[in-house]
Amino acid sequence: VNLTIDAGLLADARELGINLSATLELALIESVKRELGRRWLEENAEAIAAYKSAIQLGYKTPETRYWLATLMLENKQIEAGLKELEEVVKEMPRPEVYISIGKGYEKLKRDVSAIEAYLKAIEVDPNSSVAYYKLANVYHDQREYTKAKEAYEKSIAMDPTGKVVNITDAQKKLREVSAKIGSR
Repeated sequence: VNLTIDAGLLADARELGINLSATLELALIESVKRELGRRWLEENAEAIAAYKSAIQLGYKTPETRYWLATLMLENKQIEAGLKELEEVVKEMPRPEVYISIGKGYEKLKRDVSAIEAYLKAIEVDPNSSVAYYKLANVYHDQREYTKAKEAYEKSIAMDPTGKVVNITDAQKKLREVSAKIGSR
């Protein structure tokens, strides 16, 4: 890694007490995210175009529209992807559609709507370890530790070997929320 910093800029930063490591790390994280996003778009542009073309040609099955909408969510076209998913779920009320809706709302920082979507996924499939895991994560972020604990426990119980859910992460977060509940 080659790193060169303008001497004047470095002096100004020191004088102002700016933490160079933290500042550089944050800037690097953003740059890496942007580049990964750009590459993802580049790599998936053909697939996105193919789905859009299929829909224009009359292939408007809920499954085709679902996959296009999930690509839109990944492509930072979140509002458009959610709009499509809200239509798809009317025809295809499956847990994976509700889970995708929840993920979209999480990206928009609309946690209440994400929770509603994950609860709908659980209503449709009470054995969806993914829905419980995603729900637990939102509750955890909202500091609803008792609800998060219950959802993590259900997710782990449904997928104890971690075939669907990252079991190590779920167990770690379960310990965290349990500790927070115990320290109240």
